Amino acid sequence: MRRPSGIKRRTLSKADNENGLVYMTVIPKVPLSCSGTFFFLTKHINICQYVYMRSITETFKLLTDELRVRILMLLSRKELSVCQVMGITGASQPLVSRNLALLYRGGFLDERRDGKLRFYRISKDLSGNRKAIIDLVHAQVKSAPKYREDIETLKECSEFQKRAGKCDMKTLQEFMKWKEKRRRENE
Repeated sequence: MRRPSGIKRRTLSKADNENGLVYMTVIPKVPLSCSGTFFFLTKHINICQYVYMRSITETFKLLTDELRVRILMLLSRKELSVCQVMGITGASQPLVSRNLALLYRGGFLDERRDGKLRFYRISKDLSGNRKAIIDLVHAQVKSAPKYREDIETLKECSEFQKRAGKCDMKTLQEFMKWKEKRRRENE
């Protein structure tokens, strides 16, 4: 997209640039005469605060979904594949993939591929603001029953996959059957 004439882009410090903050300078061409020499009046409009506020708003919108928060908390503990997240949360593959993609685009996650599998983890280049948000969310949900259940299921899933020696959809289905059988026995 082409910028209108008179608008220049100038980035801030490295930390602000990571957060997507930008100063826009508007230069209306208003000539002033002073003893035969023309000067141009420069008017600076700082829209940095607007862009920053929008970034914060979008970040918090990402965290309005319970499943995304659960996924974020699981990934803050360990790198997981899509099928592992499905097994732990009990959500369908399209729903898990969609939420992982949203968190990835939001800058919270890194992705790596191993054959057909995609593994996700918390981004190593996470900005200070996003790290603080994850810490805040973790402090708020760590005593929630659903969070403790997810952590317990994460341990069970990891042990099951170690015994099976692989991580694929077939192993996930076996784990889910095993977990359902165990749940029925405990009732």
